[in-house]
Order: sequence, then structure tokens, then C-alpha cells
Amino acid sequence: MIQFLSDDERRAFDPSFFPTHYLTFSPFMLTLQQKLVLLFSIIESDGDLLKYLFGELIKGVSTFALQEAGNRLPDIYRLLAKEGRVIARSGDDLLKIQRLLDIADNIEAVKRNPSPGGKNAREHAITLRLESFVDLGLLSKSDPYSNQYMLNNNAITFFDRLLRAKNIDTFLKTSFFGAINSALGINAVHCVGRKNILPVVQQAYRNLKSPIGYASIAETCLLGGIYYMANFGSYFEIEEAIDELKSLQKERPDYIRFNVDQWGSLSFIKISEINDK
Repeated sequence: MIQFLSDDERRAFDPSFFPTHYLTFSPFMLTLQQKLVLLFSIIESDGDLLKYLFGELIKGVSTFALQEAGNRLPDIYRLLAKEGRVIARSGDDLLKIQRLLDIADNIEAVKRNPSPGGKNAREHAITLRLESFVDLGLLSKSDPYSNQYMLNNNAITFFDRLLRAKNIDTFLKTSFFGAINSALGINAVHCVGRKNILPVVQQAYRNLKSPIGYASIAETCLLGGIYYMANFGSYFEIEEAIDELKSLQKERPDYIRFNVDQWGSLSFIKISEINDK
């Protein structure tokens, strides 16, 4: 995210900047680049829950209350815990599963209380998950201070693509930019090919590489995709960029180097300067 903060935005959160200076803009208004980073991060970390939650919400009425959405969470947490047990490989995995079950029980207790009052387990669990999408333009509120939300066309378009994906990882690699392009009406053009992808991927790599010259391949392609959509009005998907890098590496292994993780998947990339496209 720091890549997309202007100097003015950084100063907005610097106490020494006040009271001698005044802001001429709102630092809480998100740019397209910032929206893309935040949305990707939210889906990457919480996508499995959101897929179930919005799958249920889309089936119902277009307007719903925060409490109504929160009441759906216990069943979703328990479903995620059940799925997690199948793939659990460590004690830490089991602790995370138990935490999901504990949160589900806490929310159930709130549901049984007709006057839970104040912030409680249900509100803590659901508020951020809804308000984030209001900021991103994927949910609407007629009154910013109310607890009533509306599934607008943006949300329906985006979550329809998410729900049809095989899994969250597949969605992020193959459909993320196309989904948000359609949902927010960005009107970016889908353009692939090495001459389009490589320059912005190289730019992203330069900004992300470590002192020894490596960067996460997924983060590099994501950042390159954000540059491409925000600055050139075009988009490619992360998997398309990775495929181009794989192809180039086979042709010119002296320019592209890959590292793999313990499961044999591509994880890091090192790119030398490539002038010919």
C-alpha cells in the first residue's frame, strides 16, 4: 500500500504537520490503486468466509441489517472449521479451528440475548467485513451512520464472479482484475502479451525486490497489474503475467530466475534488465 501513498497523504497522518498546515483533500478517500490493493488483500485473507457470507446474502433481499448478516456467521465459522479439519497439518492449525468454533459460540450467545448492548462478538466479527466493502464501492448505505446495507449492482457483479470460481486462489489469479473491472465500471481493456505485461511487471519488480534481488512473483504480478489498470486503462490477470514470465524464462534463463517453495510452487523471481521486448 505504501507504494500508492502520495506525500500529501503521508503528511496527513503526521502529527507534526498540524496545526500549521491544513489539508485540501480527504486522506480517507481511496484511489483506484489503493482500492485494488485493499480488495485483493481482503479476499486473499478472508475470501473463504466472504464467499459463503455473500453467497447467502445475494440469495436474500437486496437490503439487510448488520445484525442479520452477523447472525449468519456462526454456521459459516463451523463450516470453515469442518473443512479445516480435513487439511489440518499442525497444532497451530487445530488452534485456529478451535478459535473459529469459539467465535461461533460467542456470536450464538449474542443472538440469544434480545438486548446485547454495545459492541459485542457479533458486531466485532461482521462490521469490518461490511464497512470495508462500502469504502470499496461494493456495498451501499443510504445513511452512513445506519446499520442498513444494500447489495448494489457492483456487489452482485463482483461476488457472482467470486462465487463461480473454483476456489479463492483461482479467483485471485485468473479473475480478480476482470471482476473488479466489471463491478466498478472501470472500462479497462483486457490486453495480454509480453510487450504489454513485461514493462509494468519490471517496474513492479524494481519496487519490490529485496537487497539480494528477489521478489514474490505473485506480489510482483499483482503490483504490475495495478499499475497497468490504473495508468494505462488495461488489465491482465496474475496467471497471465506468470505464464508470460515462464515463457520468457525458458527462452532467456539468464534474465529470469525462479525460486520455488517447499511444495515446488513458484514463489520468488529475479529479473535482470530486459530492453528488448
